[in-house]
Amino acid sequence: MSHTVNKISDGVISGAEATRSKNLSPYLTVIAMFVYSVIASAGVTWLAGSGSVIVVSAMAYFLTIYLYYGVAHMAYLRKTWLLWVGGGLAMLVGYLLSGITGGWTLITGWSAILVSAALVGRLTQAGRRQQRVYLYGLVAVIVFSILQFAPLWQDLMFAASESVETMLTEAQQSLLTLGYGADAVRANVDRTRTMMNGLIRLLPAVTVLSVMMQFSIGYLIFTHLTGKKDQTVKRVAPFVFWKVPFAVTPVLIAAIVMRLFGGAAMVLAADNILLILSVYYSVAGLALMEFFLRKFNFSRLMKVLFYIMMFFSQMIGFFVAALLGFIDSFADWRKTGRLGIAEE
Repeated sequence: MSHTVNKISDGVISGAEATRSKNLSPYLTVIAMFVYSVIASAGVTWLAGSGSVIVVSAMAYFLTIYLYYGVAHMAYLRKTWLLWVGGGLAMLVGYLLSGITGGWTLITGWSAILVSAALVGRLTQAGRRQQRVYLYGLVAVIVFSILQFAPLWQDLMFAASESVETMLTEAQQSLLTLGYGADAVRANVDRTRTMMNGLIRLLPAVTVLSVMMQFSIGYLIFTHLTGKKDQTVKRVAPFVFWKVPFAVTPVLIAAIVMRLFGGAAMVLAADNILLILSVYYSVAGLALMEFFLRKFNFSRLMKVLFYIMMFFSQMIGFFVAALLGFIDSFADWRKTGRLGIAEE
C-alpha cells in the first residue's frame, strides 16, 4: 500500500473545497440532530410500555451512528457555525423535553458526539494520520461516556442483581416442584449466580463499548465516503492490516497489576478495562487470521467453515483471537510496520 498525499498539490482543488458550497449533507445532519434530541429525550418515555419502544430505541442507536458521520463531515467541510449552532439548539430542545433531571446525561451524551466527531473531521481535513485521528476521537468518546454513565452504574448493577436473585429464586422453586433434588438444584443455582454476577460486574464496560462501537462505525463511514469524494484524504487500510498499537500495552499491564494487587474497586475497574481491551485485541486477531487465510489462498468455503468453528468455540475462540491480536501488536507478523488503524 502507498501512503496518500498529505497536502493538496498546487492548482488542485480538494473535494472539500469543491463541494463545500453545494453539499446538502450538513443540513440533513442538523435535521438529524433535532430528531435525535426528540427521540433520545422523550421518544422512549412517551412509548414506554408499548412494543414501539424497541423501534424507537433502534432509531436512536442508528441516528447516533449517523451523527458521528454527519458531524465529522460538517467539521471536515468547515461548517463551523452551522455545526455548533445546530448542535447547541438541538441540545436545548433535548433539555426542554427531558427537564433538569436529565441535564447531565444530555450534556455528556451530546458532548461525546460533537467533540469526538468534530475532532475526526478537522484532523482529517488537516491531513493527520488516520490511526491518530481515530484514537483521539475514541479517547474523547470514552471520557464523555464515563462521565455520562458513571453515575448510573451503581444503580444499574444493583437493579440487575435484584432481577437475577428474583429470577433464580423462582427458578429454584420451579425445579424443586418438578422433583429435582435439592442439592443439585442448589448447585446449579449457585453456578448460575456466579456467572451472572460476573456479567453484572462488566456492565460499565458494556455500556462504554456500545458507544465506542457507534463511534467506530460512524468513523469508518466518514472516512470511506469522504475518501471517495476527496482523493487527498488518507483512507483507512483494509481490515486485514488492522492491529492494536503497541503503545496500548502499558494500559494492559496496569490493568493486570490492578487486577492482581488492587482493592475491590480497582479490581472492578481492571475487569472492565480488560474486557474493552480484549474486544479490540480480538478484532485485531481476526484481522490477522483473515490475512493468513488470504495469504494461503483458502477457498471461500474453507473460510466460512473456519469462522463457523470460531463462532461455536465461543469464549475459547474469543480468547485465542485476543491473544493473537496482543502478540501481533509487538511481533508484527504481517510486517506492516504500522500501528493501529493505518491509512493506505
